Amino acid sequence: MLKIALVAGAAMLVATPVLAQTQTATRFVAEFSSEAANEELVAERGDALLTARIRPELAVELLEVPDADMQEDIGASRENPLAVGTLLYGSSNRPSLYCHMLTNRLVASSGTCFRDFDGDGAFEQGVKLEAPSLSTDVVLLDQDGDWYGGTFVDRERLRPPLSYRPVAAEDVPTWPARVSWSANVNRVDPEDYPVTLTFSISAREQSESTSVVGECSTRRLYASQPIHLWFYGNKITVLGFNEDGDMRYMVSPAAGPETLGFIYQFESRSAYVGIALAHNANELPCPDPAAFSER
Repeated sequence: MLKIALVAGAAMLVATPVLAQTQTATRFVAEFSSEAANEELVAERGDALLTARIRPELAVELLEVPDADMQEDIGASRENPLAVGTLLYGSSNRPSLYCHMLTNRLVASSGTCFRDFDGDGAFEQGVKLEAPSLSTDVVLLDQDGDWYGGTFVDRERLRPPLSYRPVAAEDVPTWPARVSWSANVNRVDPEDYPVTLTFSISAREQSESTSVVGECSTRRLYASQPIHLWFYGNKITVLGFNEDGDMRYMVSPAAGPETLGFIYQFESRSAYVGIALAHNANELPCPDPAAFSER
């Protein structure tokens, strides 16, 4: 009987996609905007309700670089070598860690991070990254400006340590993101009420799917009356739905920058991946649950 249950469970995992994701979110700072704040708008399922420009929460620039051999050992590619002035990006929940980028290839994708364990302004360790595994360690950019995850694979002591200096927020590049909505039905119809609406943020401006998403999403039941919710400082009012099932809404963008976390997740239909995830999965908590509640 146990053997039958295990086989059935494995078959279900093969049929159902499972997600692997980072266990620590990488923090970014977002500034949100809307095409028409506080005016009634209409959005199809998956459309952006708000757009944002996001930047890494922290940034530094290298004042020294490793030699070519060490760069290769810690994952820097020949196409994108480290140089004096290269920007590295960090997150306040991992204050010793700063990362460059992932050079994304068909095989052997790699990237580079550094650690300053004592906070003295010099990196004592270089860390080689590879494309994400079941335990993705950090969210970062690739050489084309797309978002990916990276997994730590090798660490090298840096002798002597490499000095760096902080970069002001206004000098840090930004990248696009979007807040979108979905429902638990393909087309919202009054016969389906109440329906569950989900609001989420992803590191992508257009509607294409992406593996880098906000660590938190918020879900609300809609029955027939307008509802109000807050999402990363943005007020979203759902007014209702038209005959096509498109959402009528209003938004009031956050007044200033908001800090949010991003995670990398990838889809797999492997039963073995599913078993591993079920055994090791840790759901990330929202950093501020009150920010996602109705008021």
